[in-house]
Amino acid sequence: MNKLSYSFLIILLIFSGRVNASEPQVRGSYSLINSYREKALEYNHDLKIAEKNIAASDEVLRMAKNEYLPKLSGSASYKYVGNPTQLDLQLPTMDAPLSVGGNNHNQYGAFLNLMQPVYQGGAIKASVQKSMSEKEYSIYQKESLQLNVLYVSDYKYWSTVANEEVVRVSEQLKASIEQLVLIVKQRVDAGAVSKNDLLMVEVKLNEATYQLMQLQTQLAVNKMSLNSFIGSPLNDSLTTDSSIPVLSETELQGVRPKDDRPEIRMAETGIDIQKATGKLRDSKYLPQINVGAEGSYSSPGYNFDKDLDPNYAFYAKISMPLYQWGKRSKEKRISNYQIEIAQENKRKIEEQIQLETQSAILSLQQAQKQVDLTGNSLEKAFQNEKMLMERYAEGEISVLEVLDGQVYRQTAQMNYVQAKLNAQMKYSEVLKTVNAYPF
Repeated sequence: MNKLSYSFLIILLIFSGRVNASEPQVRGSYSLINSYREKALEYNHDLKIAEKNIAASDEVLRMAKNEYLPKLSGSASYKYVGNPTQLDLQLPTMDAPLSVGGNNHNQYGAFLNLMQPVYQGGAIKASVQKSMSEKEYSIYQKESLQLNVLYVSDYKYWSTVANEEVVRVSEQLKASIEQLVLIVKQRVDAGAVSKNDLLMVEVKLNEATYQLMQLQTQLAVNKMSLNSFIGSPLNDSLTTDSSIPVLSETELQGVRPKDDRPEIRMAETGIDIQKATGKLRDSKYLPQINVGAEGSYSSPGYNFDKDLDPNYAFYAKISMPLYQWGKRSKEKRISNYQIEIAQENKRKIEEQIQLETQSAILSLQQAQKQVDLTGNSLEKAFQNEKMLMERYAEGEISVLEVLDGQVYRQTAQMNYVQAKLNAQMKYSEVLKTVNAYPF
């Protein structure tokens, strides 16, 4: 994070004292866009799934910890034996052999077993560690999804604001051409110009009207898309900024990078998961020690008695595989490879995020310069249009030059709106890249 913080210090130094040469922008608080961000976070289906994954991981962790506790199991059985067990004894003092048992055809009973694991080769501890890491992974995965949701909500919001601003630009062009139509009509009536000028201007007015209708349709689609993303009715009315604001030094200084990206923590947790998985594999080849107690209530009972009799036993059990044809060493190598893969993946992600961060910062710098450039061009375009209208009214130029000036002014306005939108999205990209959203 030191590199990210240093990069932001560079940004602040670059943009400190910058003066916007374009038309003044009224900046409000970020309460509007923050409200849409919050709604998107509350509604997003992927985040709800991520929350359920965290809850499921928590249950898995609890189950893993329960392996430390004793296990109580019960069973019942019944069977009919055609030739039950019989013991014949021939004693010297007896004329005939003594038979014991042999009539217990029905054998049944209930059994209880209480078993306490003492040592499982580290399997229980490794299982708990693995479950804890998997839960952490689910938490970081949700944080990563949150960053994506916030970025998409910014994109949809600012695209809608830009669309509204472009609609107003188109309305201004239409109004400007309508004003020109009145001027041309006056000059045609006065015989100063031919009717051909009026026809050309009316065609341009129709084109401007058609363009306005297209932009209004696109605005309606953008509003529906934003409503859908935040879980509101598609045709619900939206309250947005009147125009896209120009970023200032305040916004840049307000960025507070957090510790690191959740993707890096996910990669680190992935290493921990592979280490725990390796310990689980290795535990199969270590001693397994269990102690327990068994109780039964069954027939035949003592001395082949037909009646149900209670009984009990205590036991200790140790087991360990002795030879597996090199399977343990092979699995050990597999575990080492998987750990190395996870470590390499972490390095790859760190490099990608570093590239994303530097690219986002550079793109934001360029976007800010484009806002200044297009704002300066816009001022000149307005001045040019005004001068052309005055010269046409005096009969010094043709109507084509006036129409070209109006189109030039509209293009300058469109470029200015697009530059502001691009700067806002680059700013949101920086917030996402350095995990600096205020949520």
